Amino acid sequence: MEQLNLLISLHNLSGKQDENFFTEILVFLLRYFIEYENHAAMLLINRISGGQLVLTSKDLFGLDIRTRVGTKE
Repeated sequence: MEQLNLLISLHNLSGKQDENFFTEILVFLLRYFIEYENHAAMLLINRISGGQLVLTSKDLFGLDIRTRVGTKE
């Protein structure tokens, strides 16, 4: 996993929309919790998904959390 640095992520957003700012923060927190606070990550993902995703700590390391998914379309 890439090194987590909130300041670099926020610096890249200067002058952009508020939505991007909050998306970057959420992605940073999810990555951080997955790396260092497994239980918190499981609870947060369960809450965000409305209970649709109930993950184990083993499941967390298979997640790919990104702000955007690129497609050819």
